[in-house]
Amino acid sequence: MANATTSFLTQSRRNPRFALISVALTAIIVGAFFWESHQGFGTRPPRLIYVQSWPSTRTATDVAREQAVGETARQAAIAQFEIERGEALASRAQTPAARAAAQVHIAQNRAALARWTAQNVTAKAELAVHPAPRIAPNKAVGSALSGPAS
Repeated sequence: MANATTSFLTQSRRNPRFALISVALTAIIVGAFFWESHQGFGTRPPRLIYVQSWPSTRTATDVAREQAVGETARQAAIAQFEIERGEALASRAQTPAARAAAQVHIAQNRAALARWTAQNVTAKAELAVHPAPRIAPNKAVGSALSGPAS
């Protein structure tokens, strides 16, 4: 065993290539870590997801009212998009029949937009008149844990 260790040590002294290769590989690995830490490979900006919080006393009617507001706003946005699309089609139409069809499309969507906007205003007004009750979550949990209120 001593001969094998002595032989290895004496051989590495006679042939410095192994030492140079090991130092070079170590330097490359350490350099790669150092370079990566400054360059920031693989770092992406954080993806933020916002979640709306609701009280525990929220009822199904509150949910339905708020969904009605969102649905009417969505339908109004769709109607507005369709009006803009119809105007673009009318400007590119090459025949009078195509222009007339685009104008009908625009008129139908303007009527739909007016209807959805009126419904959205009504739904928002109803939501403002009957807001969902808001209570502090800690108060509800505290009262449940501490027993009857004194």
